[in-house]
Amino acid sequence: RELNTDHLTLHTALRQWRAAKAREEGVAPYVVLQQKALQSIATNAPRTPAELKRQLGVGPKTLEKYGNELLELIQQLPPTSRSVFNLYVFEEYPHAEIAKMLNMKEGTSYWHLNFARNKLKELITERNH
Repeated sequence: RELNTDHLTLHTALRQWRAAKAREEGVAPYVVLQQKALQSIATNAPRTPAELKRQLGVGPKTLEKYGNELLELIQQLPPTSRSVFNLYVFEEYPHAEIAKMLNMKEGTSYWHLNFARNKLKELITERNH
């Protein structure tokens, strides 16, 4: 799948995480994760180690070294915001459908998506410092 605007938000956060890890380890960013792996993770948002391992460019060593950290970033969102984020970004449901599924107003779905995006950026920034 191609990266859409929402995938790009996660992709940007993952790139920031990768840059910080590379600095910390004294290696080039592509040594931590290749671009194809970043794109695959941002597009598919794996939720488990098994799902993460199936991503393009994520092998056993990458999974062992960084898997928990990558999955934590997505899982640290509050439950409702995480649900909206996953449904909108990864399952590609429109806000009207999400609102019906989660018994909320459409505007509330938009709010939770925005909150999730900002929280991911905040979590990445915290990890980088």
